[in-house]
Amino acid sequence: MAFCAVTLAAQVTYGQQRGEAPAAKDYPLYVTFIFHIETGQNPLDEQQFRAAAADLRGMAEVFKKHGGTLATHSDEVFALACAKYSDNVLLEIQDKYRFPVGSYPHGRPSAATKAAVDALGIKNEHVFGNWGKRFNRNWVADAIANGFKYTCAAQAMILPEVEIETSWDHETVPWSRADRIHPWRIKSTEEFQVHDPNSSLVYIPGESEGIQGVYERDLTGNLVRPRTKRGGPPARSRIPGGPAGTRGGSGFDSRDIDVALEMMRKALVFAEKDKVNTWYLVTNITGRDRLDRDAGLFANWIDRINEDFVKRGLVEWKTTDEMYKAYVEWEKRTGQ
Repeated sequence: MAFCAVTLAAQVTYGQQRGEAPAAKDYPLYVTFIFHIETGQNPLDEQQFRAAAADLRGMAEVFKKHGGTLATHSDEVFALACAKYSDNVLLEIQDKYRFPVGSYPHGRPSAATKAAVDALGIKNEHVFGNWGKRFNRNWVADAIANGFKYTCAAQAMILPEVEIETSWDHETVPWSRADRIHPWRIKSTEEFQVHDPNSSLVYIPGESEGIQGVYERDLTGNLVRPRTKRGGPPARSRIPGGPAGTRGGSGFDSRDIDVALEMMRKALVFAEKDKVNTWYLVTNITGRDRLDRDAGLFANWIDRINEDFVKRGLVEWKTTDEMYKAYVEWEKRTGQ
């Protein structure tokens, strides 16, 4: 379908006189970036915790300074380490930077992770990665039971037909870009892509693909981990202490930025001005691959989005919380 430029000046007005139809709204593509905190150790040693906390603060500074938004999900061990080492960086991200913080249970039931994150004073209304065929088969019911309002960044492993530990288990789903542009209410674990207006769990769609290495993965046509699978291109070298913008510590460079921008352009093709449209990319914060080396690349990516898309009214930065609220408002306004 042809994409029409949208006007950000149109506002939804809820104060009309009784009987008057709500004003129409033109929706741009709402974009953000998601950082999964995936530390992997239990308990987490102080050195790795400090490194992960520094990365999270550094990325929050970059996104805030350059006019972007981010969201983050914390695993249980990182949340516990915030208390253990007296550094509540998650609360800082929420209160100082105004970016949402949620839970990342690593494919297991989410109660323990939610409790650890909640204990830090976090609003904690969204969950990522509580799905898992081994440990948490009914992940939708689990999310609802633990009071989460929305989830995001779904991977193919949630689908009944996809086995874990396959070369495509981390692919973005739904498979078609046309089906992952507008939020919906998830019917059930078995029917993830079916909208149920009575469900209390909303899915905010985007790309579950990590921004580092999308260049190679785009070349192969296999958008998940080809550098660690047979037939994939060789990994770009890691340069310890390499300056930002020169392949840092993660194999991340300007070619990934170019591919990421092209992915956004493709998402815009399916955006509809009378519906909420959402998009994002992701990466992990581990405390092992230092993201401070990549700060310049992230800044450049945000700046290019602002110059090429935001100024033209095609894109608007929103946090995932704001995307969720926009969708709920859209439901109320349209009766859908």
